Amino acid sequence: WWKTANSEVNVTDKLPEILTLPSGSANIPTYSFSDDVKSGMFLVPQGGVGMAVKGAIKTEFKQTETVSQVPIKVPNGTATQPAFAFNSAGNTGMFVGRPGKLGMSVTGNQVLDMDSTSVKSLVPVILSDGSINNLSLKFSSDGTTGLFAPSAGNLSLVAGGNEVARLNASGLEIKTGSAKV
Repeated sequence: WWKTANSEVNVTDKLPEILTLPSGSANIPTYSFSDDVKSGMFLVPQGGVGMAVKGAIKTEFKQTETVSQVPIKVPNGTATQPAFAFNSAGNTGMFVGRPGKLGMSVTGNQVLDMDSTSVKSLVPVILSDGSINNLSLKFSSDGTTGLFAPSAGNLSLVAGGNEVARLNASGLEIKTGSAKV
């Protein structure tokens, strides 16, 4: 026999084509275990399937998302077989290269290496040209200080929202103040 929430099914009988069971809940799962009736599977309100352990919801599989209340642990993966990948590009994603290092790969090639102290790009980083009001490279503590490219072949240094210097093939032009060496 087979026991579900509020019903028993004798498996020696011919089962109906569709077996309809109560929705259940985290506290009383539709499908549970004889040794732990508060752990199992149930129907989530608004559609989906929930998994409970000891009466507490741990994971919900919904039509548009999967929600977990506990960490999801996966193998470390590699650049060619990342632990988190995509259906259409199985060798593009995220992996752990070694403890404390997070890697990103594209078409099986590692492109980023990150740890708690740095982000290292293994490919050229291409920035937008930016502008004096929308710098290409700026700092978290001061969004008005950084760099932008006003035109091809020119690099501008901005401090406090003012262009202070411009570098190009002709040399360095000081825009405000004076040069201090």
